[in-house]
Amino acid sequence: MKVRVILEKVRILDRRHPTVDGTREIGLDVLVRTDDRGGTEQRTRLPSVGHYRLVSPWSFKLAETAFEGEVDEHLRIRIALADRTAGQSLDVYEREFTSQPESWPGRYAPDQAAGPEHLGFWQIFYRIERVEPGIESAEPGGDSSV
Repeated sequence: MKVRVILEKVRILDRRHPTVDGTREIGLDVLVRTDDRGGTEQRTRLPSVGHYRLVSPWSFKLAETAFEGEVDEHLRIRIALADRTAGQSLDVYEREFTSQPESWPGRYAPDQAAGPEHLGFWQIFYRIERVEPGIESAEPGGDSSV
């Protein structure tokens, strides 16, 4: 089955949290990997040039495809929130999907103030889509309900 992972949005909940306090230039280092079919990984640096500035309301929409490829029963998503000024990771989100890829498509977002996409002082929003034969890429922006 062919899937696509689209990053939708990142929200910083507490800009004064010790992890990000003083940080003004944020980026994301994304690694999506499948061990299926000999293993494939796609790395994405967001933004590709420069950084996101932490200003009110402390969130930024992405609408970026982080992975598109064939999977059988494994997909791992790793998103590192990075301080571009210091060149270091601040915090990391990781989630692994196994077996039944037909159950993976959907939107992944924090459920209230809980769930794996809620990381204390920041949140990640993304979706997994099933790619139908003949459909090669997503429309920029995708679901605007974020």
